[in-house]
Amino acid sequence: AVALGQDINNPSDLKAIRQKLRALKPQIRTFWSSEDEWNQFFSANEFDLATYWSGSASRSKNTFGLPVEFVLPQEGAIGWLDGLSIPTNAPNRNEAKAFINFMIDPDFYVKWDTEVGAPTSANAKAVSMLPADAFNRTAFSDSKKVAKVQFMGPMEDALREEIVELWQETKAYFQN
Repeated sequence: AVALGQDINNPSDLKAIRQKLRALKPQIRTFWSSEDEWNQFFSANEFDLATYWSGSASRSKNTFGLPVEFVLPQEGAIGWLDGLSIPTNAPNRNEAKAFINFMIDPDFYVKWDTEVGAPTSANAKAVSMLPADAFNRTAFSDSKKVAKVQFMGPMEDALREEIVELWQETKAYFQN
């Protein structure tokens, strides 16, 4: 959808998206299924470019010394952030709030990111406290890059089912 200039939250032409995905087949080496598999493929030079999660990329770079860099296509990309929430009827609301506050605390985030490899934080203060060369600080430090990332919003069940079906068809097509 992004490559075709379509809104990811309301794609206007799934048939065109299907055709675009199928046209990519000669460029696709594999669909990786785990962080370990991605690292093995990358180390063996099985691919030059791949999608990956920011926390995993940070670990690949910092723990395994892989030369991972963040690249954003000129058309843009789809992004997402993990979210933490508390159900309305949660029995331990105060403890849940304390846990969420701990997880978004800048001091914890810096430790998590530098020692383990964390996902990109939505807490700008936390990201600004990372070392200047940290993967998660450099990946989204340019506001022009951030503006090119589309985030998925709530989706009607019917559209979600169409997209899931399209993706299943695409994966099957690539295996032939």
